Amino acid sequence: MVIESGLAFGADRGFGWSRDISANRRRRGLLEGDHRDTFLFTRSHDVWEMSVSENCRLSVTVCVGDSGHPQVGQHVTVEGRELLRDHDTAQGSFAERTVELAVEDGRLT
Repeated sequence: MVIESGLAFGADRGFGWSRDISANRRRRGLLEGDHRDTFLFTRSHDVWEMSVSENCRLSVTVCVGDSGHPQVGQHVTVEGRELLRDHDTAQGSFAERTVELAVEDGRLT
């Protein structure tokens, strides 16, 4: 498993953000494991992309929330499909959404 660190997109890695947001990385130390206890704050419109095969179909799961604090107004869009809009989560709760979609341009956005 690779834990997202917030670095800008790099062709060598094949994934990353539109800008370096690594200073926004947090680990609360409240939950076992990294997959929900480590996360990135993105309070502006930040974009993450990953290189994939052109004209492929994918199942994508996203998760928002914070083990240590309530979070309000969370938004997530995947390939132009809005999965969460103005979604609030209480401290220690998470919202997870999965979507099946086609990626035509070789970049999951």
